Amino acid sequence: MNEYVNQTINYAFWVNPLTEEEKRFVLAGYTKENREELIRVATKKKVLPVVGRLMLKLDIDRDLWEDHYNRFKDRNTRVTELVADVFAAFQSNGITRICVFENYGAMLAAGTDIALYSSGDVDLYAEVDQKEAIISILGTFGYKPTM
Repeated sequence: MNEYVNQTINYAFWVNPLTEEEKRFVLAGYTKENREELIRVATKKKVLPVVGRLMLKLDIDRDLWEDHYNRFKDRNTRVTELVADVFAAFQSNGITRICVFENYGAMLAAGTDIALYSSGDVDLYAEVDQKEAIISILGTFGYKPTM
């Protein structure tokens, strides 16, 4: 991975705003080759929407990065709506000892920007004694167990 790509991905996760020097580094190194490598590496590392948010903040190649960012935002909004429907079905069937956890659960609990989640799964934690009922309800939504 080249220095530009590595440093830009690191900057994308910084909590504090970038300094003017750091902004200049990102802007000056934004070549066609670096852009392509940045997209490739960020996609592989599942951080493309985080990099997209940085580029949007810096107003770099807005159309391209807005498309990447919005694709994840739209997908994750639909996933969150589906999770809400699934949990409503759990609740109406007396299943209350289940929760979303790990990455997606942490993102929801933190109230962070929904577009920043790029993984494709939602992990559930539940009581074993409710396993069959949970599998049955998930089946009504088209899901099959993978355990």
